[in-house]
Amino acid sequence: MEFREFIDSHHQCRGCNVDVNVTGEYAFKLNDDVWDKINGPRGTGPKQMLCVDCIEKMLGRGLNKDDFDWEHEINSRKAKRSNSLQKRMKAPVV
Repeated sequence: MEFREFIDSHHQCRGCNVDVNVTGEYAFKLNDDVWDKINGPRGTGPKQMLCVDCIEKMLGRGLNKDDFDWEHEINSRKAKRSNSLQKRMKAPVV
C-alpha cells in the first residue's frame, strides 16, 4: 500500500466507506468500553475509523455524552464536527 492510499483509507469508515473527515465525524474518541463492544478488546480489532451511523448500528442504540472519553484532549478541543456529532456529544443518557 502506498502512502497516499493509506492516508485516503485512514479516514474512510470501514463500515460504509464514507470519508469521516469530510462529514465532520473524525475528531472524537469513545470510551474504551464502548469501543470494545463494537471492535473487540483493545489491540485485537482493526485500527480503522467508523462513522457515527455505523457505530450506532453496531451498538444497537444512539450515542450519548457518556459514551465519549472526556479525558482525551480531542473531545475537548474545538474541531470540525458535524451537527449530528455535536448533538450526540451533548445528548443526555436515556
